[in-house]
Amino acid sequence: PEARIDAALALKQDGTVTGLRITTTENDGSFIHTAGIYSLIKFSVLVGCYRIPATSFEFYSVVTNRCPTVQNRGVGKPGMIFVVERMMERAARRLGVDAIELRRRNFITPDQMPYTTPSGETYESGDYPECLNRALELADYSGWIRKRDDARARGRYIGVGVACGIEPGTSNLGYYYMSRDKPEFVGNVEGAMVWIDFDGHVNVVSGSVDSGQGHATTVAQVLADRIGIHPRDVSFAPIWDSAVSPFVPHSGTYANRFNDVELGAIVLAADRVKAKMERIARFVLDEEDDDLVFTDGRVQVAGDPGRSTTIAEIANYAYKKPLLLPEDIEPGLREIAYYQNRSAKIPRRDNFNIQLTHSNAAHVVIVEVDLATGFIELLDYTIVHDCGRQLNPGIVDGMVIGSTVHGIGASLFEEFVYDSAGQLLTGTFMDYLKPLPMSLPRFRLGHMESLCPTTPLGTKGVGEGGAITSLPAIANAVEDALAPYGVKVTSLPITPEKVLRALTDTKEI
Repeated sequence: PEARIDAALALKQDGTVTGLRITTTENDGSFIHTAGIYSLIKFSVLVGCYRIPATSFEFYSVVTNRCPTVQNRGVGKPGMIFVVERMMERAARRLGVDAIELRRRNFITPDQMPYTTPSGETYESGDYPECLNRALELADYSGWIRKRDDARARGRYIGVGVACGIEPGTSNLGYYYMSRDKPEFVGNVEGAMVWIDFDGHVNVVSGSVDSGQGHATTVAQVLADRIGIHPRDVSFAPIWDSAVSPFVPHSGTYANRFNDVELGAIVLAADRVKAKMERIARFVLDEEDDDLVFTDGRVQVAGDPGRSTTIAEIANYAYKKPLLLPEDIEPGLREIAYYQNRSAKIPRRDNFNIQLTHSNAAHVVIVEVDLATGFIELLDYTIVHDCGRQLNPGIVDGMVIGSTVHGIGASLFEEFVYDSAGQLLTGTFMDYLKPLPMSLPRFRLGHMESLCPTTPLGTKGVGEGGAITSLPAIANAVEDALAPYGVKVTSLPITPEKVLRALTDTKEI
């Protein structure tokens, strides 16, 4: 949304940050229901990656007749991380210290985890210093600094930008009800149903379905590993039907919640089915004491592969021959489970967590600015991302790159433009610009895995981080490129027109 953010950062002479004050006025458009909500989401990343002991946040939500504000990748967080990271850059210049060093002096460190911010948001895991170190090394940061200086001597204006960001996941929905003593609902629960067919095939229905994030692939991998079958023998429901789906009032694919509560409910239901299969297998194999192993669609006695039965045969007993089973084993192999993140707390105005898991990333961006046209070219882009345990590295890479391209669009291209009468002038993709593959660099990716202690598999969110951290990284790079001209970046997108105006007149983008 259109917004004006005023910020002040308090530091000691040695560079230690002691306080942050934010005042924001946001045009939330014509959708009254969400007015003010997206400013409250900023609390989830109010201090970014840094130890800032005192914060003040004041916001004003303005309802107008412009386009309504709705959710987009990283809603609320990109603007907040943009402000924090830009403030760190400016503070470093004011103090005469290197911006990388200033970040290192103020990072929340791994030994301080879990770390609770002044508003009550709890960062549960992460190694922010190491993430930045790896990104600088992978990007050849010092090498690019030398190239930048050499290029300027030849009349080319290259800039190097760095930013660090937090990517929250699993919305607690507390921001909807901050002004109420008792919220109507919170978003930290999801349901799932798992069952085994007669032939041993596994079926999964979740409270919500994906919209392109690869949930079916990930679920198949997780359950195949957990039950000892091939991923092709797992089906994930591609539709959602309130008559059969174990949904809750806030079901949906939003806020990076699949990795936590959706997957948690699936794992919990699958474990219950597996436990029941083990009881049936012990009866079939007449085995009470030895451990059983689930592998290749079979259940076998540990150390004795000859004593085994198939999952299909177990399903036969559960559905077709239940009279042969002990009386305390109910027929069927179908379980419904509801999972809740145990770190959630009831939102209160003086102590709340907006979201429940927190990934992090460091971006290093190299740009070149053409002074004649104002055009910005991305020369190199490095990302080191930490989303906890990676279940499918290919999907993770796709999410990191995709969300970063989303952020590139917000940084350089995308803008709602209105005329003086309030008529939208950018109503089609002829005028509302998006990044194209030919305008993108080849991304260099690195990963860390700081396991999350509050999710079933140690996972954290991955779908929004690039759209959060890329904004300040690109802005820092452009400002660095134009440093000889004293140009300051204070707004997005950074269009060629704004660059030319800044060079010739305003000195501010």
